[in-house]
Amino acid sequence: MRIARADIYRPDEIATVHTIATIVRKYYLLGDDLLSGIDNSHRCEWVTSQIREQAKYFGIDILSHAIMSNHFHSVLRSRPDVVQEWTDSVDGQRGGHALDAPLSEAQEQRPQSSGAE
Repeated sequence: MRIARADIYRPDEIATVHTIATIVRKYYLLGDDLLSGIDNSHRCEWVTSQIREQAKYFGIDILSHAIMSNHFHSVLRSRPDVVQEWTDSVDGQRGGHALDAPLSEAQEQRPQSSGAE
């Protein structure tokens, strides 16, 4: 049975957690895909930059992260002490930027495969 995060973590206390994000159907979207021969490692830099960017908006410290071909791990620390200092207007601006940020043109473009086709 799952336990709600609210029952585990108090929102006013600093918490350190290890998270894992996996790719659907175990596809290799972040590295070499042996089945298709496509190298998707260019996405690792984008994922790293997105993790860092989102952490700023949600009051999170990134202690460590590792990106593999089909999943990634992050060790994160919540910072309620930092969030508490934010004013309502700053908090609203942060949320709006975090959720509405479009991909840049460079992020939407995908490099050509270096593998055999």
